[in-house]
Amino acid sequence: MKIRMIAFGMAMGCLLASIQPVVAFDLDSCQSRIQASEQDYKTQIYTECGFDDSETAINYWAPLAIKKGWKTALYEIYQRHKASVSSSKNYLYESAKLGHAPALILVGDELFDQGKIPEAMKYYSVAVRGNIDEATKGRITGRLALLYANPSSSYHDDKKALPLLKNAALKRDALSNNLLGIFSSLGINGMPANAEESFRYFWRAILLGCPAAEENLGFFLLLKNRKADKATIQQEFFKRAYSCESVSETKVNYPLYHLTFTPQQCADINYYASRLVDTSLPFTGKSECAFSSDMENMADFLSK
Repeated sequence: MKIRMIAFGMAMGCLLASIQPVVAFDLDSCQSRIQASEQDYKTQIYTECGFDDSETAINYWAPLAIKKGWKTALYEIYQRHKASVSSSKNYLYESAKLGHAPALILVGDELFDQGKIPEAMKYYSVAVRGNIDEATKGRITGRLALLYANPSSSYHDDKKALPLLKNAALKRDALSNNLLGIFSSLGINGMPANAEESFRYFWRAILLGCPAAEENLGFFLLLKNRKADKATIQQEFFKRAYSCESVSETKVNYPLYHLTFTPQQCADINYYASRLVDTSLPFTGKSECAFSSDMENMADFLSK
């Protein structure tokens, strides 16, 4: 009998627990936390305060965020509900108007892709003064550099392109490094012909994930070793200039990217590599040097 009563009590407890109302978010106490997060940007707070619930986010937080000028909160509403709530795009624009750098970048990207370049540049120019990482700055600078560098663009201007390309290359933009490798190989667009610099740019682009640069490095080696004429190499380079995509349909027989160094060059490279600290880039190339794991940092070494 006692066992039956215990079992009955447990069953009733489970039933009562199942029909208990869900505890609502304490929205009033959340307001001060959301206000503070505009400065310290602790994303967990938005989850704890109901931003993942579309009704709470759109009907409660969005009007309050607009009223109080909470740019980060508006951006969080957009990010969490952009796939399911059509009106969420409005909160992205509101966040951008208030100067939130990630929102400015997204709006800038959208305008850029629509061909509205002057408008996009206005958003980008404000965004780069905000709190964004160097990689994002590099991507934005790289987009603008490509706009000026590409002869098919109505904004083509080599004088404006070169400083932007160099800036983006140092901020780890792969395509900018690839383009500078081409320019310094051929000695064009304001870059003097310099085989060493060209090699550095191409290799850095490879390490940053640009397949076209792997092919360009092969053509660079053909040009350097005088196994192909400059006109042919230039034609191949510019098939791989304004995109990092591989041009796999090429019929030209170029050497696989295999790097050869003298013993002294190997010693120098390993010495500098051992002093580097950035381990975010894998070393995927082949060489005759006995490279250690420190070679993962070669992209940064090549930028110096």
